Amino acid sequence: MGFRFNLNADGIYTMNILRKKIDSMSSSYDGPIVEWSKIIPLKVRCFVWRVALRRVSVATKLVQRGNNVQSNLCTLCGVESETVDHLFVTCKVVEDTRDYILKWCGITSERFSNMEDYLDFGASWGNCPKKKLILISVFYCMIWYIWMTRNNKAFNKELEVGGAKLKGEALNPGFSVLLPPLGGINSLS
Repeated sequence: MGFRFNLNADGIYTMNILRKKIDSMSSSYDGPIVEWSKIIPLKVRCFVWRVALRRVSVATKLVQRGNNVQSNLCTLCGVESETVDHLFVTCKVVEDTRDYILKWCGITSERFSNMEDYLDFGASWGNCPKKKLILISVFYCMIWYIWMTRNNKAFNKELEVGGAKLKGEALNPGFSVLLPPLGGINSLS
């Protein structure tokens, strides 16, 4: 006879089932839902997890740590303080980009006030698991591209960082491979 895994009906061991069991037993994490799908690159998943925990070095965090920064204003819009919620959720450049991408996916745009609302929306959207996973992938890749665009402007002094550039980056072939061609997310059956 062999080892039988008792956490699921068929007795087959998977890390996903074990992780869900551990998560259900642990009550210490009350943050947003972070999906760990294999279709999302590992570096993107890890980065989104760090963003959800607010463990990324945005300008306000650097100032709090005593680092010398030129400005604590958002690198993308230059209007408000660069916090995790502002940079990834409420920045006007990011909102315009997110609206554009959601429209492209065929999803009605919503306003989010913080990272938890944004990630939880993706994790709880729709009834089709395949569509939900694609939307989560879109959200995570967008978070990654926002960070990359921010860093290009901050450290490489790249001048073009507006919504048009971010939209173009977000819908490049590496990103759009996650979505069905032209029909958007709602074209899936």
